[in-house]
Amino acid sequence: MFWQSLEMNEVEAVILAMNDPEAKIISTRKLRESGFGGLIVSHAMYEDIAQRIQEAGADRTYLTMSEAGAGLAENVSRELQAPR
Repeated sequence: MFWQSLEMNEVEAVILAMNDPEAKIISTRKLRESGFGGLIVSHAMYEDIAQRIQEAGADRTYLTMSEAGAGLAENVSRELQAPR
């Protein structure tokens, strides 16, 4: 099977960037069940999904829209401070 065939000895971190929330939950669970002890990071659109991903074993889950909004605000702040 796929999960048993993975060679994760050298892998330090996994970023789960797929769109399907269930795929992220299943992938996280399978990684942990296979003994992966590295960092698992994911994104989610909604807080309840982020919580489910973390409950499955992810170390960090970022709320996509919140992070996008924070990045946008940071960029606007830099633009406002730049000479015109």
